[in-house]
Amino acid sequence: MVSTNAQYTFNVNGNRTLVANFTANTYTINVSANPTAGGTVSGGGTFTYGQSCTVNATAATGYTFTNWTENGNVVSTNAQYTFTVNANRTLVAHFTANTYTITVSANPAAGGTVTGGGTFTYGQSCTVVATPNANYTFNNWTQNGNVVSTNASYTFTVNANRTLVANFTYVAPPTNYTVTVSANPTEGGTVTGGGTYQEGQTCTVEATTNVGYNFINWTENGVEVSASASYTFTVTANRTLVANYEVQTVKINVTVDPMGGGLVTGNGTYNYGEQVTLSITPAEFFTFINWTENGVVVSEEPTFTFQATENHDLVVHLLNTQGIAENAIQAMVYPNPTKGDIIVECEGLSHVRIVNAFGQTVYNADLEGDQTRIDLSQMAKGIYMMHLEAAGGQTVRKIVVE
Repeated sequence: MVSTNAQYTFNVNGNRTLVANFTANTYTINVSANPTAGGTVSGGGTFTYGQSCTVNATAATGYTFTNWTENGNVVSTNAQYTFTVNANRTLVAHFTANTYTITVSANPAAGGTVTGGGTFTYGQSCTVVATPNANYTFNNWTQNGNVVSTNASYTFTVNANRTLVANFTYVAPPTNYTVTVSANPTEGGTVTGGGTYQEGQTCTVEATTNVGYNFINWTENGVEVSASASYTFTVTANRTLVANYEVQTVKINVTVDPMGGGLVTGNGTYNYGEQVTLSITPAEFFTFINWTENGVVVSEEPTFTFQATENHDLVVHLLNTQGIAENAIQAMVYPNPTKGDIIVECEGLSHVRIVNAFGQTVYNADLEGDQTRIDLSQMAKGIYMMHLEAAGGQTVRKIVVE
């Protein structure tokens, strides 16, 4: 080496043989993929001037090579690009995602509707949906006759063209039946539960009893099908059901007190709600006092009318007046009705006896004179019979304590 300068100056003082030495320049070739998932690139590196460089672009699955660009300008449409190196270069291999068609259809066409088909790029998610029409059910999705899903909504990643078929099955509509219900007699109660039912449905018919009636049973064509007011069954045919009722009976029992004191008519068994008329015809020497039930006076008339809504045990009370002629002697009894004292005026009054509705003596006294005052304020409210004895004979008066 005699100089590192390209221009070398010296004084000649002898023969010389000089050699100028040169070195080739080096350049960098950078390569990349766009998008990075689209494929792989190779061939980049450091090269000397004039060298040949070959860069290669290999597309990934689902992608296709498009071109090589430099600074956004296309420099080659070949995946393998060869050139002579004379400068630094930054090359980009471009890839395009493949597009695929998803075709969907219904089998049979009347079975339902299908959605979700169309054009998708590689790697996209696709959801196809099958909706059955009335009287159809969804079975599955198939491709080339092979089942790929049993869900009506099928989601997958697109990586190829696909032809999908939604398969439906026809289901015959259920048969409708009519259940007819009625009450016998109509006033016996109300019935519910009738109507239109699909075959296989459960039906419950209810019978509600009105006051004064008893539920008997449910019948169909005169044959008992249930003894329960609530009858549940599976509907398999038209049915005509009748809820049967019977009117309740009411017993009216009458006791004559005292026995043999008279003849009662009207007692016996009645249908609920019927009118009952009880009448007492006193026997000879007996006079009517009142009607009682459980010790309570219910009527003071010989003929007693009421509606049969419950059983009754009644007592008709009579007074034996044998040997006692009413008004055989003159007597005044007042005030009547009374809430306290009662005054008796009778010439030659000698004895007073008061009997309650049950024939029990509640007052008994011997007297002298023509008048007496009796305190009845402690007696229970009701009807009493007052027996009076005087010099001229006997008499009976009915008195009322309020």
